[in-house]
Amino acid sequence: MKLFKLIITLVVLHFAISVKAQNEQDVLRYSFTNAIGSARSMACGNAFGALGADYSSLVTNPAGLARYRSSEMGITANFFNVKTNSFYINNTQTDNKFNLNINNAGLAVAVPTGNSTGWRYVNLGFGTNRIANFNKSIYFEGINNKSSIVQHFEQSANGTDTSNLGSTSGSFLAWYQYLINNESGSANQYYSDFTNDSSYSLRQRISIEQGGGMSDISLAISGNYDDKVYIGGSLNFYKVKFTEANTFIEEVLSHSVAGYQKLSYLNNLNTSGSGVGAKIGVIALPTKYLRLGLAFHTPSRIYLTDNYNSTLSSTINNISNSKSSPDGTYDYSITIPGKIAASAAFLYDKRGFISVDFEHVDYRDGKLNSGTDNISALDTFTLGVNNKVRSLYRAANNIRIGAEYTFDEVYCARAGVGFTGSPYNTEVSGPSKFKTSIPFISCGFGIRNGNYFLDAALVKNFATNYYAPYTLNPSGQAKYYTSETQSVATNFTVTIGLKF
Repeated sequence: MKLFKLIITLVVLHFAISVKAQNEQDVLRYSFTNAIGSARSMACGNAFGALGADYSSLVTNPAGLARYRSSEMGITANFFNVKTNSFYINNTQTDNKFNLNINNAGLAVAVPTGNSTGWRYVNLGFGTNRIANFNKSIYFEGINNKSSIVQHFEQSANGTDTSNLGSTSGSFLAWYQYLINNESGSANQYYSDFTNDSSYSLRQRISIEQGGGMSDISLAISGNYDDKVYIGGSLNFYKVKFTEANTFIEEVLSHSVAGYQKLSYLNNLNTSGSGVGAKIGVIALPTKYLRLGLAFHTPSRIYLTDNYNSTLSSTINNISNSKSSPDGTYDYSITIPGKIAASAAFLYDKRGFISVDFEHVDYRDGKLNSGTDNISALDTFTLGVNNKVRSLYRAANNIRIGAEYTFDEVYCARAGVGFTGSPYNTEVSGPSKFKTSIPFISCGFGIRNGNYFLDAALVKNFATNYYAPYTLNPSGQAKYYTSETQSVATNFTVTIGLKF
């Protein structure tokens, strides 16, 4: 625990039973992005905004494309593993997930103008960079004698007529299987075996499998003015894929609960989408050893489609039952906030450099748009989500520092460190408060031989997440528990490339 007091961590509250409902967490998921690009850039902490001449630098500053003096193509493979340790009701569980993907693939074409002064190059670029990796496996379990998920179904249903519960809701599936029942003479008030029973022991097990990622596909153009000023712009297309399979299992250990024995609640979510945005940037060389960069990323609109379904199975009085919701589909869009990026790099006799990137992003500018249309003033649900975005989130700063040193003009050693600022508005002191950052460290090496190059990098990210498998109203005696999940993500990345 001392390590995590020293390492500032990210806290994300996730409600396992609400995978079908669009909320402020969807806005954050696609707004909280960082480059996962070439091995050279990653080994240097992705602090390449003022350096350029690396295709993944376009994620931060498209003016970096103008730094190329020759054409180049490259591809990057990423081996990703995330290990999670989850703590839930005095119990610890560990899980792992491995993923292999292509982080980065790009083509930069250097086009000399033939001028000895003025605009000397007009460069073109096309390629893709991964900016988010959603892969994660989480498992936790514990003995709960305070509450049951059935109470969540009961509380969620109260006040809603049975005919309006909705066939995709957990409350409807629970009502259909007699886990909750109508109060006598009432169509909108409910009770369960737990309503008047406060003496029980339940084993709860939760498994969360997440996958997918987000990629930035760029079309870029840039110009080199007298090797002193470099400008660039890009049109950016985003591709999104996110999946989640969420399983909650609960079984009675002591038989004090009348009739109820166990249940299994499975939620599946598959989200896909695409979007568009733009970036502009400039790099200046005021001295031989200093480079300065500045870039602006416009807000971007991401159009998404959710496909989802749920299955609830239960056993009551030794009779098993199961009910699945119909497959659901929902189209909507999310506006992700823009960024301002400032960079500086200090060079050492062509042998190496130290570079710093600073980014500012205001997560309060993220927005959920109902359907594929613009937000309507009468859309109370969308307005409610966006009010939560503005109240829960804040502006944050990202800092990345990297260094490289070259031996014998062939071999390079690299290292980096940084913090990704938390989007949350309040201090961390429990599962309902969230002010933290994600730290990372990186290292790597490179071999540059003629027109060929090979780079490798190792990056570790540290984070803490809080997961509530269900929630209950604050009134009443029943309490729900939250799992604390500490994760370490390891990226091993290899890039091969050719200059021509």
